[in-house]
Order: sequence, then C-alpha cells, then structure tokens
Amino acid sequence: PVLYRHRDLTFSEEVRDRLIAHQVEQLLVHIDQESLYHAYMENNVERALTDPNLTLAQKSQIFYTTACDMIRGFLSDPMTDDLVPRTRRMAKTTVLHLQSDTQAFETFLTTSSPEYSTHTHSANVAVYTLQLALRTGITDEMLLEDIGVGCFLHDIGKCRVPARILNKPGKLDPAEWRTIKKHTVWGCQILSLHNLWSPVVVNITRDHHEKIDGSGYPFGKKARELPDYVRMTTISDVFDAVSTTRSYKEGVPSFNALGTMKSEMAAQLDPKLFASFVQMMQAGTAANPAIPGSHPASDTPARSPQ
Repeated sequence: PVLYRHRDLTFSEEVRDRLIAHQVEQLLVHIDQESLYHAYMENNVERALTDPNLTLAQKSQIFYTTACDMIRGFLSDPMTDDLVPRTRRMAKTTVLHLQSDTQAFETFLTTSSPEYSTHTHSANVAVYTLQLALRTGITDEMLLEDIGVGCFLHDIGKCRVPARILNKPGKLDPAEWRTIKKHTVWGCQILSLHNLWSPVVVNITRDHHEKIDGSGYPFGKKARELPDYVRMTTISDVFDAVSTTRSYKEGVPSFNALGTMKSEMAAQLDPKLFASFVQMMQAGTAANPAIPGSHPASDTPARSPQ
C-alpha cells in the first residue's frame, strides 16, 4: 500500500469528493494506528448516528462495528485505563440509538454477526437486553446505562479462559467446564480493579448464568435473588448463544432458537420477560426476517451454551 495521507492532515470534503471521483472506495489504516482509528470511531459514533445523510443501515453498521471493536480491545487488554468511561459512553449511545428510531432494533438484527465470538456476542446481548428493558417500561437513564455497561462487559472474564477451551469443537471435560464457569467471578475481579462497583453492572457480570430455578452458576441463585435486569440479560445471553454459529455447532434461525428455549428452559427463564422477548423478536423481524443465525438448523449441539 502507498501512503495516501498522513493522519494529522485534515480530511476535507474536497479530498473525499476527489477520491470518489477516482472511484476509490476504501482506504487502509496501518495496523500500528489501529487503536487511534478505534478511538476516533468511538469519539464520533454518536455524531454518525445523528447524521441525516446516512441511512439507518449505515448507522447501524457503524454503531455495531465500533461497539464490537471496543469490546475486542478490552478482551485483549482488560486493564486499559479508560475501560469504564468508554463503555459508559457506548452504553449511553446504544440507548439513544434504540430510542431515536422505531426501526433501529429491526435494522440491528440485519446487521449483527451470525458468527459467535465473545466481542460480537457481548454487543448483541447489550442491544437485546436494552431493547427488552425499554420495551418493558424501564425509563431511568442511569439504570439503562448501567444495564448497557453490564451487558457490554458481562463476559470480560473470558479473557482469562484459554482459547483452546473457548473454541474447543467437542464436548468440554469436567476440568474445562470448571474453568469456563469461573469467567463470571473473574469478570467481577476485573471490574473491581477498575473500581466499578455499580450493583447493576456487578450483578449482571456475576449472575448472567444463574437461572430462576436455581440450576445456574456460579452460586445456584433462585428467582428471588435475581433482579429483572439480570433475568433479561440471561434470556438475551442464551438466545444469542443458541442462534449464532460456534466452533462446535451451527446456529439456528431465531424461531427455532426461541422454540428450544421455551421447550427446554421454561423452568429456568422468567416467563413474563421471555414472553416479552419473543414479542420483541417477532416485532423486530416482522418486516425483515434476516436475523443472526438465519440459516438451517443442524444436529443437536455438542455442548450447552456457555
């Protein structure tokens, strides 16, 4: 690649128009400046979401890519000094985006990745949970922001899980399963190192694998110990795990995923919130059925969603 423009030079509309006139559609950013590029996108994502010249699909793609890149960076460097303010800003932006247009969630469903990775999963869970929170009548701005922060960071503890376990194509052995289960507690340890003590964020990070019947982990908590926002996160977490493709299973269409959750996890998930989640997905896919995991289902997965 040939250096086109030093990063300190202003990128004007005139420069942009000249590139378009010469049919140049893509520019590369040097890998050494990747963090600067991501910082630029995070600093400008809210401006992009309010740009009248961008379509809703373009806005959704910019938001989703930026959120996923942010989380991927945190998983690589969970002790970065600005983890908390960046996540809070992204959570607030997500809420505003979902509130700004009635079709924002529907468009997100066509944008999000059908392939599972921890960073895309975390972004998906954040959007699903915040949309469900809004749909069920939560209006408190600080609570919504904390829910978003908790969801974006709910799997941050997986940065300590060896990749060979996370990506293992077959069934986990008992020792590997014990390691996976530690990610919720490890996540809370990382939050504490950032002095992030919000009860909402901590509860989501620690308890998103708990089930209302007491069958979850790490502590086997039951319904009375699990706030609604944790139950919402659990539903979103399970749905995304079932509907997306992983190293050990193919994803399934959302209808099939919801059917599996209803038939196999009815005692584990809050029934009212699950019903609201189903209605939310039905409304979101009514106009456009292209959603994460919208490809034929395969055989039963080799192991349960983590």
